[in-house]
Amino acid sequence: MLRILAKILLYSSVLLIALVIGFAVFTQTAAFKDTARAIVYGSVEKSLNASVYIGDIHGNIITGFQIDTVAVYVNNAPFIESGSIAIRYDPWPLSCPSSSRIRR
Repeated sequence: MLRILAKILLYSSVLLIALVIGFAVFTQTAAFKDTARAIVYGSVEKSLNASVYIGDIHGNIITGFQIDTVAVYVNNAPFIESGSIAIRYDPWPLSCPSSSRIRR
């Protein structure tokens, strides 16, 4: 019985690791970035009732993303225009909560 549980745990762990690696690889594809842009575009446009332009998306799910250009237009007039916007984070301190701290 213990051997069966050990095998189930092993196979579950391998499957989980494979899924995480597969997701990390998928986030590097153009299909993921286009989908992410479409989701953000739709939700922002719907909530702001304005036209939105979102440029190319670079980066990955591990360390963060960068969007080349973001612009919001209200009544076909520019409301907000921005160059590059970067969202950076470090997930590794989450694995060691005692070493986590907030940086300002």
